[in-house]
Amino acid sequence: MDDQTLEVLEYTALLRHLASFASTEVGRERCLDLKPSSDAEKIRLLLREVTEAGDLMDRGSSSPLSSFEEVRPLLEYAAVQGTILEGTELTDLLSFLRVSESARAFFSDQDIRYPLLCSHAYRLTPQDELLNRIVKAVAPDGTLRDDASPELLRIRRRLQQEKRTVLQRMEGLLGRNDLKEVWQDKVITFRNDRFVVAVKSGARHALPGIIHDISQSKATCFVEPAEVVDLNNELSLLGRMEKDEVRRILAELTSVVREELPLLHENLEVVADIDLIWSKARMSRFLDAVEPELGEEGPTFHDAVHPLLYFRWKKGKGPTPKPIYLSFPDDTRVLVISGANMGGKTAALKTLGLLSLMAQSGMHVPCREPARAVVFDRIFAVIGDEQDLVHDLSTFSSQMKRIMTIFSRVNERSLVLLDEVCTNTDPVEGGALALAFLDRLGRMKCRTVVTTHYGSLKAYAVTNDQAMNVSVETDAETHHPAYTLKYGVPGVSNALAVASLLGMDRELIRKAEGFLSPADREALNLIQDLDRTHSRLKEEERRAARTAEELERAKAAYEGMNRELQAERQRILDEERRSAQEVVRRAEQNFRRILREARKLRQTPKPQEEHRLHAEIKEIRREVIGKLTPPAPRSYTPPPATAKPGDLVRLRGSNQVGVLMSLGGNGEDAQVMVKGIKVKTRSDKLEFVQAVVAPASAEHRVDLRPFPHPSREVKVVGMRVEDALDVVDKSIDEAVLSGVGEIELVHGIGTGRLKAAISGFLKDHSAVRGFHHKDPHKGGQGVTVVELSA
Repeated sequence: MDDQTLEVLEYTALLRHLASFASTEVGRERCLDLKPSSDAEKIRLLLREVTEAGDLMDRGSSSPLSSFEEVRPLLEYAAVQGTILEGTELTDLLSFLRVSESARAFFSDQDIRYPLLCSHAYRLTPQDELLNRIVKAVAPDGTLRDDASPELLRIRRRLQQEKRTVLQRMEGLLGRNDLKEVWQDKVITFRNDRFVVAVKSGARHALPGIIHDISQSKATCFVEPAEVVDLNNELSLLGRMEKDEVRRILAELTSVVREELPLLHENLEVVADIDLIWSKARMSRFLDAVEPELGEEGPTFHDAVHPLLYFRWKKGKGPTPKPIYLSFPDDTRVLVISGANMGGKTAALKTLGLLSLMAQSGMHVPCREPARAVVFDRIFAVIGDEQDLVHDLSTFSSQMKRIMTIFSRVNERSLVLLDEVCTNTDPVEGGALALAFLDRLGRMKCRTVVTTHYGSLKAYAVTNDQAMNVSVETDAETHHPAYTLKYGVPGVSNALAVASLLGMDRELIRKAEGFLSPADREALNLIQDLDRTHSRLKEEERRAARTAEELERAKAAYEGMNRELQAERQRILDEERRSAQEVVRRAEQNFRRILREARKLRQTPKPQEEHRLHAEIKEIRREVIGKLTPPAPRSYTPPPATAKPGDLVRLRGSNQVGVLMSLGGNGEDAQVMVKGIKVKTRSDKLEFVQAVVAPASAEHRVDLRPFPHPSREVKVVGMRVEDALDVVDKSIDEAVLSGVGEIELVHGIGTGRLKAAISGFLKDHSAVRGFHHKDPHKGGQGVTVVELSA
């Protein structure tokens, strides 16, 4: 990617912010060294890694890494044969080993939802042996532990014993009365690795021994008493032995580190990769960024925010950044952004460039979903009034040199960003030159964004199919910038209005307005009219879109209600169908009971009569269930002109069948009895079902009277509740068929459970008019008298 572009788009400043989210020094360096890629497949993987890390963060997981000391210099040092790492350097290395192992353990606990992150963890090689050896040998402060080796433990134990002996001997000297005038201070100190006492200079000859040091005032001599010289010699020897053993152990540990250097370097690279991914995820959450899609169309960023402005705002050093919509509409290759100064033209240009660089670096972009990025081979930016002082070039010359370099490297997969190009020269020639540049870039099919005040470039965007004008919006009344983009119309510079807004003398403003030619005024007015018309059309479009959304919501609500009604209707029908089937089933059971009882009494009907009764029951069943089944679409059959009261008719649009009660004189008004309710309607809203049927004559009646007992008494004493209720139900049916108006149920008193069940059953029976218990002397609570409907 072009280095000068990275600089002017402030990409390196963004990387410094990214590095602030890193946990380790290697991670910070990896962030600062990050470069955009042009490999689309690699970019997709990088973006998905950040998404996985962000998902883990959303689930409450913190970074698997923690800070550790810089270990790369000591690894380079250990690579040299003969070198020995100090104990503190080994503790620094130990902190890295622990972080590496912690990261490996963290990802080993994750499931297959994070395959890309786990793939990094698989690259981490466990180094348990090295870690355990350092932990066993080196204390947290960098000193070697006593048990680092058996020899070191033996030496240090002897040292402690010898020190105690020396100190005891010297304390004995300090306690002698004949020497009390010798001591400057009754203290034991250490000089030249030997224990000594503080003696007055004038009395130094009173204590035989070796003088090791004299105080600055010359008043004190530090003397090693002669009687502890041999003991101090032994201590010195043991001290050298200790140092030799420590050096031997450190050399051995350094040798192990040297053997593990390739794996240590590989693990360090993996840790840096993981830290980079986590830094990207942290910054993504800080910026409320999203993962962009990669495609050929676009780029398109909704509500995009310049990340550096966002960081500045978060630190309280700037205003709230304004989100803007950045897009290359279909088949558009050139965007010409125009409008007032301070309106955000350069900010829009920089935001587009920096977000594209972020996406190609595997970073989420601060905008709203959906976001679409294009993978560019190269991105070029010419922004700002820069002079090349090294080569003694003016701003214009520097721009021309830069643009010529761009022309030599650009292709159709490039993005070119030009800010106020060719403005530092004669405006007529500069406009012509800028138009030539834009035309060349347009023909090269690369995506180009240019900010300008030149009318010729605005006209180019109007007449060229691949180009589009974009204006930065300002408030029509106050001329304050709105920092939003309006696609499809050119912008007005409003230089005079902006100057007035900044407080310029009104007299100067009027003078400048007087210098405008009629053609200039007409052009400005046309652009302003076009801008107002575009605004009105956009508002109409928004209103139409809102209306369409409301209609869609209403349609969805209606369809939802309709589905609910249909489901409820079907539920009721299913329930009624089951109820009807149960009624028919019980009717069949009762009929079979009647036949069995009739056979027992030798009153069995003729076979043809039995067959007819079976057929009638099947027909009843078919009709009941058919009425509760949703009807198939049928043609409308209007009632015949001769329809007369008593005919069966159906109310159109429903399954309700009723009896036609009357017709008006004009044949239009009608009354229908439906389930005992009179309904007034029009005759054209009725469907003919069946003509009136004459009642059957008495000679065709079947009279079954199965009751042989004149007492009408039914005994259910001692029966189970279910069996007793079946007998009661059968007895009621038989009584109704026989024309009996009253029966007696003998159930006894007992626990009262059977009596209560029978009472509950009789309350809901359609053939029971009422019931009561008999007088106490005739059975009382043990007998229920049932009064049947006529």
